[in-house]
Amino acid sequence: MNYNHRIIELIKSRLEHGKKEYPDDLDVNDGRDWEKETLEELLDAIVYISARLIQLKESIDEMNEPMYKITYQDSNGRKKTDIMRAKNSNLAKRDFNASNKGRGFKILNVVKENVNEKKGNKNDNTKTN
Repeated sequence: MNYNHRIIELIKSRLEHGKKEYPDDLDVNDGRDWEKETLEELLDAIVYISARLIQLKESIDEMNEPMYKITYQDSNGRKKTDIMRAKNSNLAKRDFNASNKGRGFKILNVVKENVNEKKGNKNDNTKTN
């Protein structure tokens, strides 16, 4: 894979975007302080990449949460199950209800799944109504 080619294409694409945004070509002698502009843009980039890092860390943290099996009754009276991650059974119930609001589902119970728990709490089965 030729990454240099991809980098050049990204730069070209960015310049094309700039042409649409600002119809005139870039005037390198327009009086701007290019170093200051660059530093400001880099600071913005640091903010953006920091926000993305927070998203990734939260995603990893979420993946470490236990799984809960939710048994519910759908709006036609059929018994169904779903699985979701949550910190505890009450939050699993809350999140399930929030994501299915208005669909007429009734939670019958929430059980923590036994999936290789790191802390040895394999039998923490909690039922809620």
